[in-house]
Amino acid sequence: MLHEKEASILTLLLDAAPEVVSSATISYALWRDEPPESGALRTHIYNLRKALTSLGAGEVLKTRRGKGYALEIMP
Repeated sequence: MLHEKEASILTLLLDAAPEVVSSATISYALWRDEPPESGALRTHIYNLRKALTSLGAGEVLKTRRGKGYALEIMP
C-alpha cells in the first residue's frame, strides 16, 4: 500500500510519462513552499520504487541525475 505522498508522486510521474519530472516540481507538489530539510523526497522515491518492484512492475522508476525522475513503462 502506498502512503499519500508516494501516491502523489506516482500520479505526477504517470501524468508526465515518459517525460522527466524535476525534483523541484515533485517537492513543490508535495510540500508547496515549505519542503522538509531532510532527504524526505529521496525516502518517498525509495519507498515508491520498492512498492512498484514488489508489485511486479520491475524497475520502471528511473532517476535522471540532475534532472529528476521518470517512469519508463514498456508496452
